[in-house]
Amino acid sequence: MAKFQSRCPNQVLCIKPARNAIIDGVVVPVPGEHIRFERGICVLDDKEDKDKIAFLRKHRLFGTAIVEIKEKDTQKPTQQQTQDTQPQAPQKPPQQSMQPPQETQPA
Repeated sequence: MAKFQSRCPNQVLCIKPARNAIIDGVVVPVPGEHIRFERGICVLDDKEDKDKIAFLRKHRLFGTAIVEIKEKDTQKPTQQQTQDTQPQAPQKPPQQSMQPPQETQPA
């Protein structure tokens, strides 16, 4: 599964425009090919949509307004990673006693 994200939540990229064909004197609409982003995300199957994936990777907006989301980018952080990223409380310096030094009196 290839997953792509767009800045525009409802972006549509046209691969092949829709057109009208005349067959036996009758106008027949021929649908085109499009890539649709829903809520800014487009998920394509690697086997069925190879041409669409190649089109997206060659598109002029790829890398700026359209990016590919790798699976390793979406993995949940491990427990060690979350412990490393949690802010730690600053350590307090040891407190000094507020009592004045005692004077010794000669005997």
